[in-house]
Amino acid sequence: MEFYTKWFAGPSNVCRGWIREMGICRGRMRECRFMRFPVTLEGFVLHLEEVAKSFRETNLFLSIAYYETVELEVRQDLARYIWIDYDVDFEEDPQKAKSIALEIARGIKRRYGCTPVLFFSGLKGAHIIIPLKHPVKWDEYVQLYRRLIAPYKYARELIDDNMLQWNRLSRIPYTFNYKKEGGGFSYIFDLNGKRLRAEDFDWDNYEPLDPDKVEIIRIRPSIEIPKAPTIHIYRTSRSKPSLPENPEDLVSCEAVPPCIRNIIEALIKTGDLDHY
Repeated sequence: MEFYTKWFAGPSNVCRGWIREMGICRGRMRECRFMRFPVTLEGFVLHLEEVAKSFRETNLFLSIAYYETVELEVRQDLARYIWIDYDVDFEEDPQKAKSIALEIARGIKRRYGCTPVLFFSGLKGAHIIIPLKHPVKWDEYVQLYRRLIAPYKYARELIDDNMLQWNRLSRIPYTFNYKKEGGGFSYIFDLNGKRLRAEDFDWDNYEPLDPDKVEIIRIRPSIEIPKAPTIHIYRTSRSKPSLPENPEDLVSCEAVPPCIRNIIEALIKTGDLDHY
């Protein structure tokens, strides 16, 4: 129970007294009645105790968002996020999903100095959790989410963008993933790929990311440029005068622009022109 309390509270005690949504599905996913509801930490613990007897057949989730309110209210304007959650899925090869999650997590650690939390979902994928130094709102979450994985285009098709929802639920580690195609146990593993025991997990072992130190490329809203007025050029049927064969006669030819006539006239008189 100690692990679940830590997982609910998150990497900052600031959020310990806030609200999260809990999801419960007793039985196989897509075949059971899915329930989701807001809970306090105390309510979360009580629900865990209720499902203890059917723990292996129960899918358990928590929202990626915390809600900054003392009431059991779930609204986007109240949502705060204390970690970024990526879901890497590869149904044909779950080990490949774990390997890619490890590559991304190590790369983020090298670039930003933070320590991601990795956990196997139990069946076909792995989650990458980036703990944050302080809570952010939804628009900041979206910008951070996209910025952190921007260098990993090769893995984009494996990263589930359904996680990019403000009220998304995410599986809880050290619970069972129970679906029609089978079941599996979800667990945390370290950056060496080694499985971690629940009792050894502590948020203090993971360096959070400072959102303020991540360069966000903000795209300004497009400005509508007024269209230039249409200029109509009316042509006359008058034919252009032909150029004379003798270069000296160009000085008096109307077909030659005045500036060019002045140059030719100077050349005829002096036999030379300056560089300008």
